[in-house]
Amino acid sequence: MTGDDSYHAHCFKCKVCKNRIDELIFAKTSQGIYCMKCHNERMIKIRKYTQKKAERERHGGGSSSKGRDRNHPPDGSVCSPFRVT
Repeated sequence: MTGDDSYHAHCFKCKVCKNRIDELIFAKTSQGIYCMKCHNERMIKIRKYTQKKAERERHGGGSSSKGRDRNHPPDGSVCSPFRVT
């Protein structure tokens, strides 16, 4: 069970690699459930994207980020890795 969601053991899989999450260490975002390896890789990509976007904006290019927090992923998801005991 994750928050309000319940899963069968054989259905509790990472959205990216499709591996079963057996260790109960995972990240649940608005985009789905991820094993920590895939979640960390996703966060690295998002951070790089955010840094490049901020750099473009500092140099006068790029689109406006009005109303958007730079600490949040560009896809609007909110992530919260946690451990279930």
